[in-house]
Amino acid sequence: ASAGAVDDLVRILDARRPATIAFPSPFEIHPDHRATALHLAAALPSVGVRPELLAYEIGGFMPANLLLDVTRFAERKADAIRAYASQLAHMDIPAKVGALNLARTVNIADAGVTACEAYCRVRPERMAAYMAAAETTVRLVDGMGPFSG
Repeated sequence: ASAGAVDDLVRILDARRPATIAFPSPFEIHPDHRATALHLAAALPSVGVRPELLAYEIGGFMPANLLLDVTRFAERKADAIRAYASQLAHMDIPAKVGALNLARTVNIADAGVTACEAYCRVRPERMAAYMAAAETTVRLVDGMGPFSG
């Protein structure tokens, strides 16, 4: 984690004192998304507030302990994603996120629920352990890939 970014994050969190922080899952493949989780984990010990922490998935599944029904917001969410034209140049992100949200409904018995977002609620005192377990898992999985040594 970048020391400057962590210091900035500590200042922002101390000033704003949020009750909840949602952050990209450390299981995300994209390095910018993972870096955000790493910076938050590095900042938390120095922050004077202990907010509820919710890791969320962007591009892939993660271990989750909270599902939220977002069926009624699915189209508005797709429209918001479409606002980032540079991100859409190479793939249909709204369709992929929609598929991820649909897949998360697999264990929901209500047929009216067609989109769920998954979160992992992490207690602040368990953040370091959560991040260490994620790092171990990511390294293990990376090391078993077809292009690993």
